[in-house]
Amino acid sequence: MMQSTAHMMLRRALTAAAVQRLPASARASYRAASTRSIVTHARALKNARPVQHFSHQFSTAMSTSTSDKKADRHEFQAETRQLLDIVTHSIYTDKEVFIRELISNASDALEKLRHLQATGEAIENPELEPKIIITTDEKARTLTIQDTGMGMTKAELIDNLGTIARSGSKAFLEKIKQEQSPNASTEALSGIIGKFGVGFYSAFMVADKVEVFSHSALSGNQSHVWSSDGSGAFEVAPTDEDVSRGCKIVIHVKESCKDFLSAAKVEAIICRYSNFVAFPITVNGEPVNTVQALWTKSESEVTEEEYSEFYKFIANAFDDPLYRLQYRADAPLELKTLFFIGSSHTEKHGYSRLEPGVSLYSRKVLIERNSPDILPDWMRFVRGVVDSEDLPLSLSREKMQDSRLIVKLRDVLTRRIIRFLEQQSTKDPEKFKQFFKEFGQFIKEGICTDFQNKNSLAKLLHYESSQLESEVVTTLDEYVSRCPPDQNEIYYLCAPSRKIAEMSPYFEAFKKSNKEVLFVYNPIDDFVMTNVAEFNGRKIVSAEAAKLDMSDLDDPSVKKLTEDEERMFGAWLKLTLEKEIKDVKFTSRLSESPAIISDHESASIRQMMSLVNERTGQDLSSGTKYTLEINPRHRIIVDLNTLREVNAPLAEKVARQIYTNATVAAGLVGDGRTLLTGLNDILAVDPLPLPLGPPAALASIARMVFFGLRSALRVQPASVAVFLGGVTAGFAHRSTSAHAESDKRDLRDLEFGVPQERKRVDPFSPFFPSDKHPCTHAGMFIPGCHELKIFSGSSHFELADDIARRLGTRVGKMKLGRFADGEVQVQIGESVRGKDVYLVQSLAAPVNENVIELLLMVSTMRRASAKRVTVVIPYYAYKHHRRANPMSTSMNSKFIHSPAGDIAKMLEVMGVDRVIAVDLQLRMQGHEACFFSSGVPVETLETIMAGVEYFATQVHLRRPLVVLSPNPECLRRARVFQSGLNKWLPDSPARFAAFIRGTSGGPDFTEADIVGDVKGADVIVVDDLIDTSETLAKLTKLCKEKGARKIYCFASHPLLNGEAEQVIHNSDVSEVIVMDTIPATPGRFHSDKIKRLSVAPMLAELIQAEHFKAHSYIDRVNSREDFKYSHSL
Repeated sequence: MMQSTAHMMLRRALTAAAVQRLPASARASYRAASTRSIVTHARALKNARPVQHFSHQFSTAMSTSTSDKKADRHEFQAETRQLLDIVTHSIYTDKEVFIRELISNASDALEKLRHLQATGEAIENPELEPKIIITTDEKARTLTIQDTGMGMTKAELIDNLGTIARSGSKAFLEKIKQEQSPNASTEALSGIIGKFGVGFYSAFMVADKVEVFSHSALSGNQSHVWSSDGSGAFEVAPTDEDVSRGCKIVIHVKESCKDFLSAAKVEAIICRYSNFVAFPITVNGEPVNTVQALWTKSESEVTEEEYSEFYKFIANAFDDPLYRLQYRADAPLELKTLFFIGSSHTEKHGYSRLEPGVSLYSRKVLIERNSPDILPDWMRFVRGVVDSEDLPLSLSREKMQDSRLIVKLRDVLTRRIIRFLEQQSTKDPEKFKQFFKEFGQFIKEGICTDFQNKNSLAKLLHYESSQLESEVVTTLDEYVSRCPPDQNEIYYLCAPSRKIAEMSPYFEAFKKSNKEVLFVYNPIDDFVMTNVAEFNGRKIVSAEAAKLDMSDLDDPSVKKLTEDEERMFGAWLKLTLEKEIKDVKFTSRLSESPAIISDHESASIRQMMSLVNERTGQDLSSGTKYTLEINPRHRIIVDLNTLREVNAPLAEKVARQIYTNATVAAGLVGDGRTLLTGLNDILAVDPLPLPLGPPAALASIARMVFFGLRSALRVQPASVAVFLGGVTAGFAHRSTSAHAESDKRDLRDLEFGVPQERKRVDPFSPFFPSDKHPCTHAGMFIPGCHELKIFSGSSHFELADDIARRLGTRVGKMKLGRFADGEVQVQIGESVRGKDVYLVQSLAAPVNENVIELLLMVSTMRRASAKRVTVVIPYYAYKHHRRANPMSTSMNSKFIHSPAGDIAKMLEVMGVDRVIAVDLQLRMQGHEACFFSSGVPVETLETIMAGVEYFATQVHLRRPLVVLSPNPECLRRARVFQSGLNKWLPDSPARFAAFIRGTSGGPDFTEADIVGDVKGADVIVVDDLIDTSETLAKLTKLCKEKGARKIYCFASHPLLNGEAEQVIHNSDVSEVIVMDTIPATPGRFHSDKIKRLSVAPMLAELIQAEHFKAHSYIDRVNSREDFKYSHSL
């Protein structure tokens, strides 16, 4: 009776929930129909006998025949039909879950059978393997789900399938629990899934008719079939259907749902919901659930490879997991969890926000994929599963119900994962640093959004420190352990990079007092520190807001403003900048900067204000006034105090520039272009009238301009200084010649405004480097190289980077990607509109890929509106393929119609404006090879003199010397090399020799000979390239046979294909000198006999000369008459 009452209450709840979803008119009609049904039912029950079970409440008599196989027809009453309609149409959100429900029922039947076998009870066909078999028949439009489990008798079919909301699985569990002792293990029952008794009826969502063929596992029972169309009645009859044991459900699928007859779709649904069911599942004979539920096993039973494959399966990932956590708990629920953290994530690349990655299971059946309720949103980088046998699920088993329990569950799991990360940070710090570098943004997000766990998460933060080397990070705990006992604050400084942080005026006081500061490089970090607020009893304070008194560390010998001068200067400055500042204060916290802003907003607040400004179009910071703190000991301030009395207009401009520089250092200037007007006004002033004298005034202004540009443009100081050098040189030229020379000397020795002892000149020094620098001439800068753009292909980035550095710039941002089919994708990461673009690409192996890449780079630059595109080709492929056109009559036409000429034609079509190549021209019998048409200027760099200089200065050559040409194509190169060597070594001129291969022209050396005497001589073989080295090895052997003492080789292009370096290493050649036009192949044998000279200095000077149209430079590079090549190995 109690059970019937419970069923009735569930039916009423289901009916009420479904009725609430109906429109108002439909709800009224439904209530009227229900009232009539109840009245009719009440009248019928007046003379009826008491009902023993809900399954017998039918309005027609039942047939009892079994031998004649007549079906017993049972017609549902009105209330039962309404409940069936609710279950079929209102509970489930997706129709596909009917497969999950029926597989769960089949799994329960198999679990019941397994328990029955464990108790020793006899069953039919015990040899049958427990499994679930699914077949699809698109022609018959049927979907069959069969199991070899417990099966049902006729009575059980009527009771279990004829009664809505009756769970046979739940009754089975209750019966077993009553039979077991209270302390008995429930492991054997953990596979039972069902509990509500409504899952079977989900089949009617897609079925016109459902048939259930069943044969009970208990001996002596006959097979029966239960069938219904879900409209109001069902039939039960004996059957001869071959059902050895278990149930076979045949679903006659509706026409509108025939897509569920696709085997592929059925497999996908099984993989989504039931992939971890304990019994094998096949679809049309093919196994589906091949992945095991590893979270149900102990860690000792699973290998690392199995864990890795499982992670890749559930996370749809390709990388191996960085961390793994397997965790079990008994409260607040019985839980089995398995969490993974991958090696990387896609959110950092600008892709869409990561979705939650933890799925909810109940007894290995999926309840909710990627549930947003299990872990907090900031922990969306975690992948894994949570399985519980007693989750408070909704009736559809698609959601958890108890909201308070869900919150408790989330808190428990979150704290457990945080504790695991804390353990890993101490167990393997290096591995954890890798984790934080990849996933630190999520930890920071958690600090800002998860107030309950922010203190625990703060322990996981890793930042660089002023007391540690660059890229070495520390934690807040480690910072506190190094703090002096009397320091009650943790200091941090937000800056774009470490270099800018160390140059920040807000860091000067800490540097001077040797106080440790954490460097944070993202505005979000400032917000994170603000949210942490306090750690281990110490307040976290921004260095920009710190109040430090450094007066006791001042140098008394440094000139400073007196108290009266401070008072007068402060009043004048406040009056001059009354629209910009609200107060002027003098501070002792500064040592290297003239002034700072002291009461501005933090970086995070400024970033939020910037976002609001962008969205609303309003400038929230406009009209804000700040306090300006002045360093009375700084040279600029002392000089400015004198200047305001003799040149007030200029002093006012300098004061405004000091304020502007301070706002830039504080990060208050978003667009550096706003500084240009003030800078131009200062640079336009004639320095001669200044009372300080030209050198001091020029140096002071130059320092100020440098600091302003460096901060405003947010670029490397070296790049700003390149520009500053040119500006300062022009400024100094307006002075007298004596003063100009003095100015140049002062500025050349300046490093951030401090004169230093002269050191060996660095070729990348920002201030007036050597006269070998490609942007200098006679020791003076030629400004403007910052206006060109250097980009590199994938063939030789090192060379492009070397060229860019020598030009005082950097390689432009460009992404070269490959699609799955090998297609090249070129994406420019910066603007090239109106710029001169130089593309560096060596056409070495893989030749064809590099050629296509170069063509696409040119095309991309053209589409990006580059002003001019110049290709720099250190090595030009196919130029030795002399496949002459038989119809051509001239020597040039042979090369124009060669493969090299075809590449040239493609470059022309793509829109190349100019070509710079290395040793491109081949002179044969007085003719020049020309691959490009007259419409494309070609500048060819010849490297012969670089080789001459190296041999004359770096190699200990003994007389007599012989320069040997290995083939007719290199006769001219060898002659030029001989002439240059004789100029370097005039005392003992080198002789000339040539190698003659023979009449056959093949690789056979039997007819070969050397024209010229090499006996007792040092021989230098001059070639244009080295391919496999076989010819060089044989030529070296021939020279040795003819009495040569040592053999050297010079070549421009080191192809070094195959085992070339090994051949050279094993040959008699003493040394091989090549240019770095082709990069060395990593991972291969490299012989120490091979020396590489950099072609970057000459290419950099050619680019600079071509950029400024200084053709005399180009001639000088090739002739080398007044320029000596500075080689680098």
